[in-house]
Amino acid sequence: MQQAYAQANEVVMIATKQAQEILDKATNDANNIRIINTLREVGLQFKQEDDNKILSSKLQNLNFVISGVFNLHSREEYKLMIEQNGGRMLSSVSSNVNYLLAGNNMGPSKLEKANKLGVNIISEDEFLKMIQ
Repeated sequence: MQQAYAQANEVVMIATKQAQEILDKATNDANNIRIINTLREVGLQFKQEDDNKILSSKLQNLNFVISGVFNLHSREEYKLMIEQNGGRMLSSVSSNVNYLLAGNNMGPSKLEKANKLGVNIISEDEFLKMIQ
């Protein structure tokens, strides 16, 4: 166990040292600085935006499941919209689900289960109205 820890620690130390060397090279070389500045000028972002920021609490305490294929936004975009408006994503239909966001070609088992449990089934347009 001690040997495994030592080996893992050595790998981390090597990776940390290499990362620092790369950073030093990138920020201390005049040509690299010029390239970085040019990339910034044309709009490249070097810092990731915080996609998880809450925009509203319109969906606070509401649980959603997404199923199917959508026309207006991707499933990932809808997931993000739900979370940014205070809602929570669940992976499967259960009695804890408030809304099933239903797209085209959605699985019949999810639809059947949602109907059986009395889950509200909404379209893209209905969902987008909820967060306006």
